[in-house]
Amino acid sequence: VRMPSPRATPKTPESRHPHSVIAPEKMERILSRFPEGTSSHIPLLLGYYCGLRLGEAYGLTWGDVDFDHNTIRIQRQVQMSDDKKHWMFTPPKYESYRTIKMSRLVRDTLWRRWNLLLECQDTYGEFYHQITVDPQGRLDTGTGAPVHMVNIRENGTYIQPRTMTDTSRIIHTELEIPEFTYHSLRHTHATQLIAAGAHPKAVQERLGHKNLSVTLDIYAHNTPELDKQLEKVLETLNTPPHD
Repeated sequence: VRMPSPRATPKTPESRHPHSVIAPEKMERILSRFPEGTSSHIPLLLGYYCGLRLGEAYGLTWGDVDFDHNTIRIQRQVQMSDDKKHWMFTPPKYESYRTIKMSRLVRDTLWRRWNLLLECQDTYGEFYHQITVDPQGRLDTGTGAPVHMVNIRENGTYIQPRTMTDTSRIIHTELEIPEFTYHSLRHTHATQLIAAGAHPKAVQERLGHKNLSVTLDIYAHNTPELDKQLEKVLETLNTPPHD
């Protein structure tokens, strides 16, 4: 058997998107296109500023948000059921249960949304839709216990993860940012934290990775900020000692 050359590339490109970092100016354009109050705004914030996975962002409940301590608990994700009829709660990937700090911007945005939804619930009254979760973890089957999701519309209906597909299409075509995927927000968050000097172990725990190598090898991309940080370190190392 002749092994292919290491430089050989497949004729059919891989469907998997390369790991990308979204530049700050591009993220500003994205958030301007999907401002506060739109269905995609909070999930975009949770990906970019908190590093949440898609299923984790859409599985967040208000009980997971601690405004007093500025924390978010990651206790679940949402996935489509095997019969493709319901979204359902499942453990987070790799069972990466964790509690993370949220920035003031994220906290203030969630706080405003929380208070708005309380007002909407009073306004809609009996017409407000209450989402439930059944014993199997399935959402909105009409049975089970009430659950208060973060990503809901003003009338209480669930904002599904599929909305991010339309959001991505608009970002690719209208905003002309083809490298965007929701997962790229997670990559960007990790890279920004490491570039700012955060300890890789802390970044690993924040993202819920099983191994530190995953954080460093996949999620920490080389950026101009990291290059500048390296230059500073090199200058420190190359400074001659004083007599």
